[in-house]
Amino acid sequence: SDLESDDTDEIIISKTDTGSASHYSFDVNYDTPIGDNGGALTAYASFIEYNFGENGSSSAAATGNAFYGQLGYLIPKTKFQPYAAYQNRNYNNPTVLASQRAGNTFNLGANYYVAGHNLKFTLEYLKSSFETGDDTSQIRFQAHISI
Repeated sequence: SDLESDDTDEIIISKTDTGSASHYSFDVNYDTPIGDNGGALTAYASFIEYNFGENGSSSAAATGNAFYGQLGYLIPKTKFQPYAAYQNRNYNNPTVLASQRAGNTFNLGANYYVAGHNLKFTLEYLKSSFETGDDTSQIRFQAHISI
């Protein structure tokens, strides 16, 4: 059919520009027994680079990078593993979700291994500071169940 227009009609043409996105990461994990009584030291570190292109971001993600490190110790002859963690985020968009804003997060927590990694409970405290917006604190409980 023909498109007719008068003074009260409006035609809107929209174009979405798309571009490439690239991301890379580097992870390292170290787990070693300490002594002969069942203690163990665990260390984990990760670096992630997000590139959503020029002005590339959304409400859930942004161009930038993040570093995460965690150090834990399995207490001998128990199923408890206290740990400390640190995360640094450098993102270009200050309007993304709070968990994605630039800043730092410190975690203190403990894992309780009921059945190894097949059933594990975690309780942790998180303190996050941000370059924009209010700082946050959380207490988080997690259950990891593998079937």
